Amino acid sequence: MNLKKVIAYITISYSFTWTLWLPLLLNRHFGMNLPIISGQFYISSFGPFIGAVVTSLVMGGFKSLGEWAKRAYSIRFKSKWVII
Repeated sequence: MNLKKVIAYITISYSFTWTLWLPLLLNRHFGMNLPIISGQFYISSFGPFIGAVVTSLVMGGFKSLGEWAKRAYSIRFKSKWVII
């Protein structure tokens, strides 16, 4: 894996997640009364997914995104994992 890809993935994932979590945190602990949307906490849990998609697109284009999707959602695996 390329270090640039790892850094991009971590940066995008954390940025997306914390951008949505920060208003919830500030409202809860400091009573700031910032606007939030319904389900904002759960939407922020897609940060790692968004990070993977955006990183694949930016670093390798649609071909890279397709390869990532094939690996991520493949149902093929070695038979030894069935036992575990």
